[in-house]
Amino acid sequence: SIGLYTTDLDQYITALDKDSINYLTSTWVDKDGSDWTSILLLVPGTHMIVELYGEDSSYGLQRKFANTTHTEVRLGATQAAAIKAHVGASTSSDLLYATRVSR
Repeated sequence: SIGLYTTDLDQYITALDKDSINYLTSTWVDKDGSDWTSILLLVPGTHMIVELYGEDSSYGLQRKFANTTHTEVRLGATQAAAIKAHVGASTSSDLLYATRVSR
């Protein structure tokens, strides 16, 4: 599995919804009180899971209030700030940043 952070998760949710691709949505609140969302996708024909993390997702908040899956903290503001500082990520970036890789 791989975990990828983005500063704009909603654009990926929109694209997946448009293409009717199934995914699981999780929401959580980090230690700083920030709302976070992740989506988990199974890569077709494999056992690989891709998880995209993002903060301030309007779609994620809609799902949170609709009683979807709530999980433990998967990524938080402290880690996101470190990623942004390390790679120089802008707040409007549509790039994905690797946060974890496992086999």
